[in-house]
Amino acid sequence: MTLACLVLFLVAACQQTLPTLAPAAPDPMIEAYQQAKKKVEEGRGEPSGRNARIIIPKELLHYADRRRFLALQYAAWSEFHNEIPQDYLELLELIEKGSLVEMAALGEAYLLYGVGEMSDREPFSYYDAATGENLTLYKNSQEFAAAQIAFDASLQQLQKQSADLQTQRLASQDANLKGSLATRLKALQEAIDEVTLKKNLGEFFYTDPVRREMLFARYRWLANAAANFRGQAYDLQDPASRHQFKMRLLSFIRPEARRMILQVAALYKEKFGRPLPITSLIRTQQYQNQLRETNANAAKVDVPPHTTGLAFDIFNGWMSAAEQNFLMTEIARLEASGRVEALRENRDHIHVFTFAIGKPPAEERVAQALK
Repeated sequence: MTLACLVLFLVAACQQTLPTLAPAAPDPMIEAYQQAKKKVEEGRGEPSGRNARIIIPKELLHYADRRRFLALQYAAWSEFHNEIPQDYLELLELIEKGSLVEMAALGEAYLLYGVGEMSDREPFSYYDAATGENLTLYKNSQEFAAAQIAFDASLQQLQKQSADLQTQRLASQDANLKGSLATRLKALQEAIDEVTLKKNLGEFFYTDPVRREMLFARYRWLANAAANFRGQAYDLQDPASRHQFKMRLLSFIRPEARRMILQVAALYKEKFGRPLPITSLIRTQQYQNQLRETNANAAKVDVPPHTTGLAFDIFNGWMSAAEQNFLMTEIARLEASGRVEALRENRDHIHVFTFAIGKPPAEERVAQALK
């Protein structure tokens, strides 16, 4: 058999034996979500979002004393002192105890629109109440040791950069350049301080046998939960998977608030044929602190409303004037009846806090919160 014939024979054989791979079938749930998202974002053919001419009901405006808005929510929480999750571990504990319920990414009349997307991809951490610090959770001693080596390397690099910039600053006669270098030096020093703090905290907690074993045990518990969380597996060693797991944990809320979401969403969907976009549900204190860096609406109080699990945010950035006015009118009615506390925020959101017992807190509690 010639070489040409052999090649033709092998090609023909391969064509007979190799199966034709069919394209992967699209996930119907993902398809449904994407279609709902397009419906939320589709053009209205008229001014929408901030450009729409709207009438904000007085119930959704700030009080004369702006502190009253947060005081009402704090006072409502203080009646029951529901647990506030400081970190994702405490949030997972609340979920496993049944204190919170999950909101599916797509419901009959709503969809989660970016809930938890701002969460980071960093390793999970443990909040230590005694020190008020967050400690990175490591899988074992080898992982901890590798992290400490990485901290040392990072510190050496940052300190070298700082020394080089300091030399340039001292040698420069240009006032503008000296000012720019001073700004960069300040940022570098902040980075050095942060890395140093993480390294020192690690040494303090992980070199103590009792604390070390407690932290390793917390990691194992979290990893086991993530490996099969309601039928879905998440890998804590993979940054993207960690991010997805954090988003999933942040898609929970207290049952009373879930019922309120479903009620408002049903009214909106019936009127306009679109799902109601929900952008925030429960938050951990860690996540709240992270949001403060970029979101002016993230409350800077001891008990931010979202950490109670009773608050949610509605995104109105795509809505027409008719949609926004309808939605605000319905929420204003709920507030007037004493079922919620709400505010139309500056950044295309309506914040809604659900009163768990269907009525606002006593004025005595509000007065105490104001103090």
